[in-house]
Amino acid sequence: MRILAVDDDPIVIDLLEAMLSDLGHTDVQSVQDGKLAIKALTESRREFDCILLDISMPNITGIEVCRLIRSEPEFATIPIVMMTALRDKESVDSAFRAGATDYVNKPLDVVELEMRLRAVQNINDKRRHALENAVEYPPLNLRTVNRYDVIKVDGVDDLIDYTALCNYLAHLSLAGLETRQVLGVKLHDFEQIAMRASAQELSFFLSEIADVIADQFRRYDCMMSYCGDGSFIVVTDKSKLESSVYLEERVAAALTDRNLEYDDGRVVYLDVSISNPIRPNTSKKQRVRKTFDRAIGRAEARMARKTRMRSRHNQYGGTDLRVVRSGQG
Repeated sequence: MRILAVDDDPIVIDLLEAMLSDLGHTDVQSVQDGKLAIKALTESRREFDCILLDISMPNITGIEVCRLIRSEPEFATIPIVMMTALRDKESVDSAFRAGATDYVNKPLDVVELEMRLRAVQNINDKRRHALENAVEYPPLNLRTVNRYDVIKVDGVDDLIDYTALCNYLAHLSLAGLETRQVLGVKLHDFEQIAMRASAQELSFFLSEIADVIADQFRRYDCMMSYCGDGSFIVVTDKSKLESSVYLEERVAAALTDRNLEYDDGRVVYLDVSISNPIRPNTSKKQRVRKTFDRAIGRAEARMARKTRMRSRHNQYGGTDLRVVRSGQG
């Protein structure tokens, strides 16, 4: 694995190179400045497989470097592991919002570093597999494998990659997790919309939905990801969270206000179901993913209930039915 290491402290660079060598990673290029990191990326004849990037650097911070890297399409998928002694939630949030894939704490621990690099290798293996079956719109994340996951969703500040969202929750301190909740959001009639829409149209619709969700949840300090199949995960603050029904209504109203259409002018009606919040279990990364799956499952169950209720409503012409018990007139 080819690694670019970026840290302004030469002692840390020496330590990091020694650790990487012990782990079998000898193809390492080290720089001590964010601008030199950008230069190394742009001038390299071979793509880097991983960037280890310090957050606290003079002149240009690691957060700014990460954001600059992600702004270039050719570097958009390179895994970036942030390195920092900062452990507050704001620093973690900033790193992942800037496009970080993962996060490793200082002082560096060789066992933790090895775990992060194994995860990076897994990401790269899946990415290479996707490139072997390349399509016009590459997958945003690798959670599922079906024909709908080849849709790109981006341009939303609070939207990050699914794997990065898992890592984000895993890195929050227990104090930070006390107010974290996970909600699933499911787009109704996704398969029908996907079959009618072109890839570009579907990408646009999902990006609009993501923008609306982020706008409605921003007051709750949200972080979110698209999971495929018209499903989103939202990680948010529960302390001021309103009911899922009320949030659904606001999202639906906002989507209606956008007057979304197919390219041929036909109106597309978008509606979502939002699950009740779930407290995340972060003892293991696999359990984070199970929490996400549970949240999506709840949203899908709610969508099914709403569909049945609407079907009954239409069956009886929208009239109210009065239940008459035995012995009553």
